[in-house]
Formats: sequence, C-alpha cells, structure tokens
Amino acid sequence: MPLRIQVTPSPGWRLVGRDWLDHPLLHWETSEIECLCALWKPPSASQPAPPSQSRARIEVWREDIARLWGSSGISGSSLPPVESSEPASQPTQEERPFLDDTGLNERDTAYVIVEPCTSECSEDWALLRQALWPEETMEEHRRHAASMLSRPKDAVVYVAREENGRVIAFAEATSRRDYVNGCITSPVAFLEGLFVEIPSRRRGIARLLCKSIEDWAAGLGCTEFASDVLLDNETGLSVHEALGFEESERVVFYLKRLPRK
Repeated sequence: MPLRIQVTPSPGWRLVGRDWLDHPLLHWETSEIECLCALWKPPSASQPAPPSQSRARIEVWREDIARLWGSSGISGSSLPPVESSEPASQPTQEERPFLDDTGLNERDTAYVIVEPCTSECSEDWALLRQALWPEETMEEHRRHAASMLSRPKDAVVYVAREENGRVIAFAEATSRRDYVNGCITSPVAFLEGLFVEIPSRRRGIARLLCKSIEDWAAGLGCTEFASDVLLDNETGLSVHEALGFEESERVVFYLKRLPRK
C-alpha cells in the first residue's frame, strides 16, 4: 500500500528535481530525506542560486498511518523503514469562496508538489483565481498577483503542481494587523482564497496547502489562523470545519450610500 508523504525543505528553500523521489535516501532517526534544494529566486533576481545538497523533513500522512496501523497516535518519526521498490507518493472551489477538497481519493496516488508561488507561475495562479472569482477580469487578477508577490513580509501564495509541472491549486494568505473578527491577537494569518481544480479534488491538496500557510504564519509569530465564508455557502462552511477551523462569530455588514457633493 503506497504511503503519502509531505516533504518540507528549510524555510526559503525549494526542492529541485525528483531524484529524492526516484532514489530516496532516508534518515529515519531524524525523519529527513536527502535532496537537492535551491533558494527561492525573488522577483527582482536575474540569476537563481545554484542548487545544493541538503536535507528536508519527511512526514507520513496521519490518515495513512491510521489506515495501516489502526491508530492516529503514531508519529511519522516512529515508523519503521518502508522497504519498497515503488517511490513514496506525496499528497500534498463551483461554490465560492471555498470548495470541498478535504477528503482523500485513494485511487489517485500521483504525487503533488506544494511550493510558494513565484513570478514564473503567477499567470497560472491568475488563471485559477479567475476560475474562483470570475466576476473579475484577468488583468485585475494579474495586478492582484503582482501586488501580493511584492509583499513577501505579509503575504504568501502556495501553489500545487502535478508531476508534469502543471499548477492545479492555490491558497493565498496575508498577515492582518487590523482587527480580525473572533481573534484576540495581532498579527493574524488570514486565508484569503483557496481553490483546487475539479479533477484534482478529494486528494487532500487543500489540506496540505493550508498546512503550508500555517507553517508560514507560525514563522511570523502568528498564533491564530482566520478565514471567512458567506453564510449561504454550505460547502465552504463544511470545508472550514474539516480543515480544523472553529466558528468564532457571525456578522452582518451594513452600507449606507452618501450623496455626492
């Protein structure tokens, strides 16, 4: 039975190639895997830094542990080595703003890479944003994408790629310092958007995207992760609960238009 895994390089680094998948060299005592990593190239950089040999943390998905051993209390670092010639596979919205992608489709074990979005894949991200928010034009989505990529200190976007490199999902978040409903701290990580293409849903991709944002937020010192959803979006409500969000409060917004002078 294949195991889905999450491979997480050090903050600010990305995986290069797939030799780590085809020929894995594992360090079970530290739950790490040998891999090639490179620094993320900022939008202003002309030449990316060359990759270097490094290690990344490897974690077996808790759902798979439960299926194999009948308990979700076993940690990935306590697992015995899996001797198999098959490479381990990595797991990584019609109703808006969020669609149900929290389930797992066991027939689909193709690995998915989740990584921070850069200027190189901003057009793919903009196309997915238009699928999520079709009332906005592509030019508006491109401007929004460029704006978020220019704010690395308080905004982040993660994309999910298939093995062929095609972007199939994204999650975007910001660090909000103004008041966020239901929160008591500042700054607060806020999930601004989440979308997974229809054929790729129910593979756990949304859950992994959110986990990446949670790790990013923790690095900023955030202790709360917030979001919002329209009251009539039942799918969005159930997705948030499945992702571990708890309802904090319900608010009605009012508007009164003033005459122009």
